[in-house]
This record gives sequence, C-alpha cells and structure tokens, in this order.
Amino acid sequence: LGIWRLCLGIWRLCLGIWRLCLGIWRLCLGIWWLCLGIWRLCLGIWRLCLGIWGLCLGIWRL
Repeated sequence: LGIWRLCLGIWRLCLGIWRLCLGIWRLCLGIWWLCLGIWRLCLGIWRLCLGIWGLCLGIWRL
C-alpha cells in the first residue's frame, strides 16, 4: 500500500511537471507568434513608407 501511494504520488508529480511544460511551451509559442506578427507589421509599415517616399519622389520629379 505504501509503494502504491508512492507510485501514485510520483505519477501525479510527473503529470504536474508535464502540464507545466505544456503551459510553458504554449506561452513560448504564443510569444513567438506575437513577435512574428509585430515583425510583419513593422515590415508592412516600412514598405508603406517606402511606397509613399517613392510616390513623393515621383511627384517631385514631375
């Protein structure tokens, strides 16, 4: 009975650790997607600025 309780305790501990790892992994994945989204947004803004700058240059040449 004592060994059974010990095994059950170890199993619960392992399950807890696994859940924690899964949570950390989900958080990291979420942060990565957030960073990717911010990077894409910045790239889009940069492209927009380049486009506006090109348009201004085109108008200025006329």
